Amino acid sequence: MNLKEGVAIIGALVALSNSQPFCDGSHKDTGFLPIEYKTEESRIMGFCGCKYSKKGAICDGSHKLLENFEEKYEIFE
Repeated sequence: MNLKEGVAIIGALVALSNSQPFCDGSHKDTGFLPIEYKTEESRIMGFCGCKYSKKGAICDGSHKLLENFEEKYEIFE
């Protein structure tokens, strides 16, 4: 995703959101809160869809360590 400097993105930390990786309010009554990410510079970013990233809403490649993740979620790199 191409992001401009200073833009705030609200990311979903639960897999319930129908607008992954963005928050749509589906976390209500789950105890989870959305995470805000504000870009420090204009750049292309990869957002986390597997929810195992140690960088919150930003992809850190953790999905590559999950067994059969690509086949299960039809994700291809």
